[in-house]
Amino acid sequence: MLLALGRVELQVFVPTRRLRVGAMVAAGVVGVIAIAGLVGNRSMSQAQSDLATNDWTAALSRARTASTWQPWSPQPNLVMGDAELGLGSSTAALGDYEKAARLDPNSEAAWAAVANLATGRERTTAQAQLRRLDPLAPKPQQG
Repeated sequence: MLLALGRVELQVFVPTRRLRVGAMVAAGVVGVIAIAGLVGNRSMSQAQSDLATNDWTAALSRARTASTWQPWSPQPNLVMGDAELGLGSSTAALGDYEKAARLDPNSEAAWAAVANLATGRERTTAQAQLRRLDPLAPKPQQG
């Protein structure tokens, strides 16, 4: 049996040019996504540190950078809203919070921020979303 196995010829797999190019493109896409994640996460971390030290301008700038690299994430918009509030612009902050809520309709933080700044029907809608997300939470105070 060992002699028979010794006669088996091994076949070497040689990838085609098309397969090699496809693998390189896939690796490039993965690399770009990894870089976007790294730059976005680093910018978010710095922005949150800036918020903690009340450096609103730096926080806003870095959160915008994070939003550019991670347009799918609501976190940069939440930080931008907090920074805008720190700079005294509640209208801009509300816009940032609304965008965060659109990006993640299940974000309690985004809906709570919208409910705190919005008025009228928009506030009622945000409060309804909060109740939907957490039916056991206390009702928000009017004001």
